[in-house]
Amino acid sequence: MKTVFKADFKDEGALASWSSEQHAPEGYPDFRITEGSLEFLDAGNRLLPHVPTVSDFMVEGQIHTQRIFGKNAFSLTVHFDYDPDRRCGRRLEIASDGENVRLYSDGREVKAHNKKEIVPSVIRGKVIRFRIERRKTRLILVLNQTECWQGRISAGSGRIALERGHFAGSLYLSDFTVAAAVPDPVLIKQVRIPFPHFNGMPNDIFWQADFWKNGDAVQVNAELSGGVVDREPVPWFPYHGAYAEMLTAPYFKIRFPSGREIQLTMTVKLLNLRNGSDPYYYMEGIGYEKPEWPLKRTFHLPFFDPEKILLVCGYEHYICPVDVKFFAGGPSEIIYDPALDKIVYAGTALADDRVNVELFSAPNRRLLNGIRKDHPLKSAAERYVFMNHYFFEGEKCDFHFRVSLKDDFPLDEFEMEYVFANAFLEPAGPWKNLPGMKQEKPVPGLMQLTSGKISGGKLKAGVYHILFRCRQGRKLLAEDSRAFEVMSDRQSGPEASCLPLLYSTPCEVSGVSGNEFDPFLPYASDVCHYISVAAGVMPHIVEKQQVAELYKLYHRKWFPWFTPRTTENQKYENYPSIGSCDYIALMSEWQKLCLVRICCRAFYTGPQIQVLAEFGKLKKFHAGELARCAEKDQYPSLEIFQELIDRHFCEWMDYFNEQFRRNLEQMKRELEKVNPRAGLANYGPLAIYPAAYKTAHSCQYIFSYLTRPGGRKSVYQDGKSYFNFADLPYCCRHNNIKGPFMSADILLEYPNVRICPEIYTPNKGGPCPDAAVARAWPSLGMHWASKPFPVNATLKRVLEYVYGSIRHDGKSFRYWEERGFHARTWDRPRYLGLLRLWGFIEKHTPARPAGRVCAFLCSEECIRAHKYYYDEYGEKDLYTPYGDLFNTAEDTPAYAYEMSRIAGLNAGVVINEKSLHGLTGQDIDVLILPPLAGASKRSIAEIRRLHEKEGVALFGFEDVSGLEDLFGVKAAKARQVHRIHPCAGLPDELQRLSEYTEHRAVRGKYQAAGASVLLDGEIPVLYSHKTRFGKTALYNIPPTAVRREDQYNRVGMGRDSISPLINSATQFVLRGLSRKDVETSCCKIIAFRDIAGHDYLVVEEDEQPLPEKVQSPLVTVRGKDLVPGKIDCPENCSIVEHTPELLTLRLHLKENDIAIIPLFSGRVK
Repeated sequence: MKTVFKADFKDEGALASWSSEQHAPEGYPDFRITEGSLEFLDAGNRLLPHVPTVSDFMVEGQIHTQRIFGKNAFSLTVHFDYDPDRRCGRRLEIASDGENVRLYSDGREVKAHNKKEIVPSVIRGKVIRFRIERRKTRLILVLNQTECWQGRISAGSGRIALERGHFAGSLYLSDFTVAAAVPDPVLIKQVRIPFPHFNGMPNDIFWQADFWKNGDAVQVNAELSGGVVDREPVPWFPYHGAYAEMLTAPYFKIRFPSGREIQLTMTVKLLNLRNGSDPYYYMEGIGYEKPEWPLKRTFHLPFFDPEKILLVCGYEHYICPVDVKFFAGGPSEIIYDPALDKIVYAGTALADDRVNVELFSAPNRRLLNGIRKDHPLKSAAERYVFMNHYFFEGEKCDFHFRVSLKDDFPLDEFEMEYVFANAFLEPAGPWKNLPGMKQEKPVPGLMQLTSGKISGGKLKAGVYHILFRCRQGRKLLAEDSRAFEVMSDRQSGPEASCLPLLYSTPCEVSGVSGNEFDPFLPYASDVCHYISVAAGVMPHIVEKQQVAELYKLYHRKWFPWFTPRTTENQKYENYPSIGSCDYIALMSEWQKLCLVRICCRAFYTGPQIQVLAEFGKLKKFHAGELARCAEKDQYPSLEIFQELIDRHFCEWMDYFNEQFRRNLEQMKRELEKVNPRAGLANYGPLAIYPAAYKTAHSCQYIFSYLTRPGGRKSVYQDGKSYFNFADLPYCCRHNNIKGPFMSADILLEYPNVRICPEIYTPNKGGPCPDAAVARAWPSLGMHWASKPFPVNATLKRVLEYVYGSIRHDGKSFRYWEERGFHARTWDRPRYLGLLRLWGFIEKHTPARPAGRVCAFLCSEECIRAHKYYYDEYGEKDLYTPYGDLFNTAEDTPAYAYEMSRIAGLNAGVVINEKSLHGLTGQDIDVLILPPLAGASKRSIAEIRRLHEKEGVALFGFEDVSGLEDLFGVKAAKARQVHRIHPCAGLPDELQRLSEYTEHRAVRGKYQAAGASVLLDGEIPVLYSHKTRFGKTALYNIPPTAVRREDQYNRVGMGRDSISPLINSATQFVLRGLSRKDVETSCCKIIAFRDIAGHDYLVVEEDEQPLPEKVQSPLVTVRGKDLVPGKIDCPENCSIVEHTPELLTLRLHLKENDIAIIPLFSGRVK
């Protein structure tokens, strides 16, 4: 005998190998798969495995039961010689009443052998194994490996069937095999189908099916293989980044000419596939589950002719997050005709409520003629032109639609309408019905409708859309858009439409061969029309593809990563295409040898320790010991490094940065020999995601790309280079607002620097694969495994950069103006969300905050005059030499800014000492001051002017030299503070809080001279005061040092404040000092005035990094200059109070909601 059927009970797909036979009334399903077993639900209904007709056979299986009342009662009947037409045959029943075992052959009870052994094992056992063997006229039953009955029966043949009996409880079959003496199966058809790549597959995934005739049954051996797992490795690639893809619920369907289908589910699990080795990717507990691949499954079906069926292959969802994540989607399927060996349909998996809509246009001849005849990928480049929609100015933009539906769709109920729209998806006119639809039915189950021509006419250069929607009566079947582009002789569509500069660079993934703008894509891509810069393809692949010339054909800029992690034999002569790039990521010779961060000991290797040794020799600072460290290429001792920070850090920082600036200039000179036009585009000017409370000053000691403000310019200050700003709040558990604040200060101090924030989209199902994220934010940052990453989470970040990143240069308010994003791993809805929002942004360029706001003084002079601290945590820390360098004069404004936004105040403005003279009490209501020891006399005078003449409240920190009278304090002996507790004047919810800290920086030096104490300790901690000019407050200690000593086991530049008392008290003081022209009771708020003089409120449900939640903020606007005469509220907003000087609104925001509310007053302000 040979095995003719072996069941698997992995998931519901296993049921395809069985047929059910109804003997009970209709109701819930008769059988289901539960935790790796087949559960029999209805007593009487029979289940037939698809096995051939057999005579001699052996059936083996395993059952277990759900016990009721503690008794193991059950009944299982195995039918054989079974005739499905007559629903009868021979049968053997195995049963138990919980006390005894009973056997019935053809309904008559028979006596079991070896009952003393059988009964205990069956009654008390957790599982029951059975084997029934028929040898001509003899039937043998074995239970739990003990033969318990033999009987003589007449010869016969037929099918096998199973049936549960009537008993209280559940019966589960967890193993089942049939062996029989039958002829060998015969292979009658074999197909192997590469799935089209329309959901962004970078490599073919093959759906393979072998059809074997097995008597009067068909055995289908199905297999999935290929994909990124088989992607050719790059042997020299030094980094762990590799291609990954996620495939959900792949399946086959057998479709018969009648339209009947049998679904063969390969798995219901997520298949997370990976190319290349990464020891952490499949690590248990923090990584993904490693799937079976190739994925194989066997199905047993009633006989059919595979030449007379259609084979449908599909899946529920697919995503490749590396370079074309925006194609991710599903359900998708193809229809393959085995007789024709041809795919006859590819697209959306059709259903009663699901259709597939395609847009077609004539290929652009000008683009086709622009592709070299001898281009190595000419056919792929031409196919891209055929599949996508490009026009030049002066050409008519003509299109037609094709709609695919199920062939039984009632066409008299189908409607489709469309409208042309601009780049921001704003309709250009009324919706129109689609003209004359031509109908055809190419294969069973499929109907296709082709429209007549629709025309947008001749359009100016830009990006455009066709919006469409399909209905069945009032039911919406599909609503979407398709993009097309009109180019001029010099401009691309996105540039002409003033879209933000968008690019995505998977810079350190092995073998990257495509990107978001890929002129070799074999299918239509809307997102290609939104992308301005092609980025990320590995240089050796660019040379092989000769793709750079095609970027120019489409007026796209090109941005390669030319670093040791992406380039083999990194010499310009090996990569002639570099001569035509527009931007380039490079590493200097120093950067190839060490991570340039002078802020902690562990990074002092290679050139960094060499330069420190030179500095030591020059300054007679531990010259011998540092020379030995340089010789051994090891970092210095903690004692030496601590002394360097305490006594020489600013001098050392300037010395190192000048040497590194020269190193970067050498790198730039080498580039200019082959490409003098290209701008540099590296990550920088510092890493935001592991940083806390940093300002522009930290650019001098993290990465060191920028020297002291006002000093010699860096190669990145040439006006054409820019920085990728690595701001990753949703990977790294930090808030959304520190990046915009930091960028505002960088642009204030370095006005010719360009910054493009990275807006990374976490992948559903796992963490960001960057090891630096794991070290900065254990464990592995922030997961979005339970749900997709919200589009609004991205749009909030866009709004914060556009309207919340504010600086004042002494003459006027300035906003972030670069208007570009590193749009990493974005899906298509995210791009569409950005376009809709950008339509508003293009119309409303910010000019200044609406109302008075807090100003945050970031002073290079004050920082340099203040003490630097360096912490290492010794044996209790996993990363001891990766210490924490900080200066509380730098921390103060960044910390206060974050607290002000959490407190519900309007987004404030970043200033420096040069800004002070240009500010008035009409601009700001609170001025946050760093420790002022290094402030100039002129700055002190300007601060006094703002308080005494303009009524601006002051919030000082640690040192208010020259302004003690305004804060009601006087000098005292400095004292260390350990215990902190609230005093009268703070709200009740703070009275129950207290704090204990041991950090050496927590010292105060002032005593009260009229000021009130809000927080007290060994010396007063927090003062409030009121002068005849206005309010002031003073932290006598650095608030960011409280409990800083508790934050170890992290590699981070800075530490967030984790003291509930300190943070709550700071927010309370800020709200008390501010006049609150605009405020919200919760959530975040930005109020701005655009260049036309109109005011807008932006209210965001934003608790990041805490979980999002439904909130109902109360928003208040005060003052005749702000309160409008009338207001049109959005649906989620209602007016609570409205007077000439006060407007109160109640909003109802869902998770991650955004409300933009115009304050139309009927006048231009």
